[in-house]
Amino acid sequence: MSNKLYNILLSLILFFATISTSFAAVTDKKDAAAKDNIRIFASYEPTHDEIIVNDSMLVNVVVYSSVPFRHIEMLSKNIKAKGGRMRLLPNHELQQQRVRMEDGVYYAVVFQRYIVGSDNTGTISLPDLQIESEVIVYDTEELQPFSFDPFGFFRQTPRKGRSIKQKCKVENLRINVTEKPKRSTQEAMRSGARVI
Repeated sequence: MSNKLYNILLSLILFFATISTSFAAVTDKKDAAAKDNIRIFASYEPTHDEIIVNDSMLVNVVVYSSVPFRHIEMLSKNIKAKGGRMRLLPNHELQQQRVRMEDGVYYAVVFQRYIVGSDNTGTISLPDLQIESEVIVYDTEELQPFSFDPFGFFRQTPRKGRSIKQKCKVENLRINVTEKPKRSTQEAMRSGARVI
């Protein structure tokens, strides 16, 4: 009796497994690309709001993406600042980190670092930049609506990644250059100057 029950249960399990795999299908890649909803943007991120004449500061170019990066490339050539100097620091290891922003969590990479300074008061204007990012999008197998797959757990396959390239623009940045602040009376007294 138990042997018959065992055979019936096994038959039912195989029947449902066969039906579920016949109804399961992967969605069309065009539909998947439309659903990707990838967001990539970049910006200058200075360490200070303004700088003092004859001083310098670090300005990072940070690239953000809603999916992991594979490669980032600078498309702009001959990058020069107006009203000051701008020097690219040597390459460093690009490390992705996740950051929380107002509209979600993003992957962030400090792509390039510049030292910016000026010998005159006024404004330093950093140019617009064009950047191309290659990101990895992982496809997932989706089932058609109303499909029944009670044993899909046993037929999981590794996710396949595909690359997508997308360009983004870094908007120009204006940095004010101010005069060196005057010394206070205490600083003048410490330096040995005569204070009347």
